[in-house]
Amino acid sequence: MRTDNATWLFEGRNRDFRNAEPWWSALFSMLILMNGQQGVKLPYRRVYGGQPVGNLEIHAKHYEDVVVDGAFRRKVSRAIFRLDEEWPEQFTGLKPDITVFVDGQDGRREVVFFETKTIGSQLKADINQIDRYVELLGYLSGRDWNAKIFYLLSHGHENKNGSIWDSLKKADIPHILWEDVLPLIADSPLNQVFANLGKNITDYATPPEI
Repeated sequence: MRTDNATWLFEGRNRDFRNAEPWWSALFSMLILMNGQQGVKLPYRRVYGGQPVGNLEIHAKHYEDVVVDGAFRRKVSRAIFRLDEEWPEQFTGLKPDITVFVDGQDGRREVVFFETKTIGSQLKADINQIDRYVELLGYLSGRDWNAKIFYLLSHGHENKNGSIWDSLKKADIPHILWEDVLPLIADSPLNQVFANLGKNITDYATPPEI
C-alpha cells in the first residue's frame, strides 16, 4: 500500500468503501479540542504545492465552540451570530464541516470555518460552495465578525484542469494540508487510534515537492 501522502490513508483498503469525510472532520476537531486554550498552530498555503504563507492559531476556549457538521438554519443562525436581521436565505442550508468560534484579538467576534476534502471532487458543487463561502465571509464581515474559511486537503488530492485547486486560488481561499496536520495528531493522544493497530500515520505525511 502506498504511503506518499494522506490521500492513501483516506483511501484505505478500498477507495469505494472507506471512512467518509465527517470521520476525518471529527478527528481534526478533536485535535483542536485537545489543545484547548493552549492552541494548535496550523501552517496554511494559497497555491497548490507552494510554501506555507502563514500560520493559523486556533484556541478553543469552550467545548461548545467547536461544531462538526452544523447546518445554518434561519432562526438558529440569527441567534448564533447575534444578528439584528433575518438570516439570509442564500446561506440557509450551508453546512461547514467544522465551525470554530474564537475570541478575536481586536475585540471583534471571530469564527473560522473548515471544509474537509479527502478523495474525489464534484467540481460544479465545489465551485458553488466556494462562491457561497466568499459571499458569507463578506456578509459576516459587515456585521462585526472576523470570519475565515480554510480548506483541509491532501496535496495528493486530484489536481486536474479546472480542479478545486484552481477554484481555491481564484477565490483566494487558503488551504491547510493534511500532511501538516498528521504529525500534530501523531504527537497527541489521538495517535493511539492508529498506533494501537500498527498504523504509523506519519508515513502519510510526506510534504509536497516545492
